[in-house]
Amino acid sequence: MAGSNWFVCETLTGDRASYMESYVRLRAACLDLGATDAEMRAVFHDNARRVYGLGPAMPGSPPKKAKLGA
Repeated sequence: MAGSNWFVCETLTGDRASYMESYVRLRAACLDLGATDAEMRAVFHDNARRVYGLGPAMPGSPPKKAKLGA
């Protein structure tokens, strides 16, 4: 799940890369490993939707609020 561990990685590695730099690195690594479109979608979108229990997004709709403690 892209970005979910950014602060941890930054702290442990001492690498002060920006969030965008981290995204670019992860995307490049996925592409270098030959990730399919479906795998890329899972890493950058689908896994977060599943883990956080978010429904499908509708164009123009506000983000669904996550239920805390569920």
